[in-house]
Amino acid sequence: MANKNLSNEKTSNYPLHEDAYVDLAEEVIAGLLGSGSKLLTTSQIRNLFALSADIYNRIKIAGDSEETLEKELRERLQYFRVRLLYEAGRDDKVKTFIERAKLLPYIKATRTYHECLLLCRYMEALVAYYSYMVKV
Repeated sequence: MANKNLSNEKTSNYPLHEDAYVDLAEEVIAGLLGSGSKLLTTSQIRNLFALSADIYNRIKIAGDSEETLEKELRERLQYFRVRLLYEAGRDDKVKTFIERAKLLPYIKATRTYHECLLLCRYMEALVAYYSYMVKV
């Protein structure tokens, strides 16, 4: 059952949707595992999740606003993007994960609190499926 607070026509062009992001995360992780891709380490997956968890916590403090993200959250999203690029440049396993999950384009498309919340929940779903399927 979708959270009614997440329903919003403004995000109809946003690539993540509240009724599909969990299934998308499952597909991404299953695809990674099925392709024989090398797996992330526990530290790598936790570090990626920690970056999005910080953003998620700040969104929850800000409240359920549908307005454009305030400057601090936009800056944190940009930092998240930079850190993903840095980690991807250091390790091909991380790069494959980020590319398959389409994290960079999703971050770039994020403009509202609602979209940011969906992005963070998508990241959490990716980590949850990764942990479940790989038994990290």
